Amino acid sequence: MRSSQFKHEQNVTSMEEMISRVETFGEKYQPSRSVLLISNLSKLKEDGGVCIEETHTATVLMNNAISFRKTLYGGFDKYVTRINNAVKVSGASNEVVDQFQSIIRELRSQRSSEKPDNTESAENATDPESKSNTLHLAAYDRKASNFNRLVVFLKEIPEYKPNEPDLTIEAISAKSVEYKNANLAITSASVLVDTHTNKRDQVLYEDGIGLVDVGLAVKNYVKSAFGAGSAQYKAVSNISFNK
Repeated sequence: MRSSQFKHEQNVTSMEEMISRVETFGEKYQPSRSVLLISNLSKLKEDGGVCIEETHTATVLMNNAISFRKTLYGGFDKYVTRINNAVKVSGASNEVVDQFQSIIRELRSQRSSEKPDNTESAENATDPESKSNTLHLAAYDRKASNFNRLVVFLKEIPEYKPNEPDLTIEAISAKSVEYKNANLAITSASVLVDTHTNKRDQVLYEDGIGLVDVGLAVKNYVKSAFGAGSAQYKAVSNISFNK
């Protein structure tokens, strides 16, 4: 991701250099296409810089949300086990305990099939701009959903009255909300990243009118207007723009 971020920034830097070069041509720089005018070049440079910064900020928020959720869910397994043991010793009937075990089994079989190590690795190594987050987002949503089922079931067990503060129904209910909100935060952050990424790509790379294509067109115009061997063309020929 850092490499691609640098390439986006480099394109904006190249446009800034292009503007400074063609400004020295004075009135001789008079392209017929409005998109090649210095005023438009300046707007593309400014818009490109803003879009890159907005995308970077959104990505930081996304990564922070991912880190927070990873920490929050880090004790998920042990917490569920403690709750399960508290139910077993609560004095509830064997039938109730057995019913509760079905929820526990679903949580545990779900985790074993998710390969959490690979999921976390993909989550932190993959560019958030990609669509590869869908699988692990769904996995965490299932965890939160099933944990909420656990809370609903606990509320129907009158014998469940642990003295441990973090095992009370109130505490478990609050934790369920935290799990859900952590997932929602990433969903929202992902939408924000996609929105700003699409805007950035449009400003920088839209065919014909994006910063890169316009920058390349300026080079071609200078080559046409002043000649391939001219000082003007030599001044801009080495400025690189990359899709």
